Order: sequence, then C-alpha cells, then structure tokens
Amino acid sequence: SHFENLLVHSKLPEPGPAYFYARRDLWLSPQPKYSRAPSSLPRPKNPQLQSYLEGPVEILCKDSMWQGGLGKLCERILNREVLANRLPLRHLVKLLQASWMVDDLWPKGQAAPSSDED
Repeated sequence: SHFENLLVHSKLPEPGPAYFYARRDLWLSPQPKYSRAPSSLPRPKNPQLQSYLEGPVEILCKDSMWQGGLGKLCERILNREVLANRLPLRHLVKLLQASWMVDDLWPKGQAAPSSDED
C-alpha cells in the first residue's frame, strides 16, 4: 500500500509522541493519482454483445437474447465462475438486473432510485 511504502522509505523518530505525529503525517499525505489507460479498461470481446450492453436493460430481457447466450452468461456470473473476458462493472450490474427482470424479481420498467435517501 501507499502508506506501507512511505513507512519503509521514511526516517521516523523513536517511539513516543513525535513518532505518532510523524506516522500520522505520513498517513495523511496525499496519495498519487493513478489512472488506467483507456486500452486497459475491460470491455467485451464480442462487439454485438457490447452494443446490447450499452443499450437499455429491457433489450437484454427479450427471450431471444436470453436463449442466445445471456442466460448462460448470467448463470456463470451467479455461480462465481471466472469469465473468459472481463466485463466492466456497469455491464455486470445491467446483466444482473436483466436476470432479475426475467425471473420476475425486478418489476419491468422500474428504475433504481438515484440514491439511498429516496
């Protein structure tokens, strides 16, 4: 971790109040900002699947889509199986919502609240 790296490379005073404040200052120091290159972001290998996942969730609930492989994909996700290709979290959430709609656990046309306070 960033903090552990700082501890290893810092000269700290002997244990006592000064040691506490030195560690506290290290803990509160800003962490470097890391960003992923756009090419390293997970995306489906199948362009057709990606286009479906970018669309409304209702499209994913159609019987033809479910029988065409989405049902098996959702089953693999629910069984915690490792997928051959990584998917962005927004796509996983959309697939789970579609599976709940197919199983009548999520009302069709119902949107999730924008926050927990609603």
